[in-house]
Amino acid sequence: MSTADQAPQLKLGWEEWVSLPELGLPALRASFGELEAWMRDLVARGQASGQLRTDLPHGLLFAVVMGLGEAIDVWTLQQFERGEAPFQADTLDPFVDQMVDLWRRVLEP
Repeated sequence: MSTADQAPQLKLGWEEWVSLPELGLPALRASFGELEAWMRDLVARGQASGQLRTDLPHGLLFAVVMGLGEAIDVWTLQQFERGEAPFQADTLDPFVDQMVDLWRRVLEP
């Protein structure tokens, strides 16, 4: 049995998914709020320690981090929805390497 058969919400589009009672908008908003607070703090600590670039104001770097994460997620999901998976089991490592390189280029001091 496939993962999609075990978890039918994986076959749903975004609007249908967020309307599921157990996953709906209130739960999604709460989860996103927690993630946002955690990421905001992580960026602040990274900048304070010199591990992340400091030439950009905290708010801008945080916005870039959140935007890049969303862009990667949206693009990846769109590829799967089109049946054009951006990676297969044997090509996952190069895909992950590209994503790590992208994050490094954006965040490194």
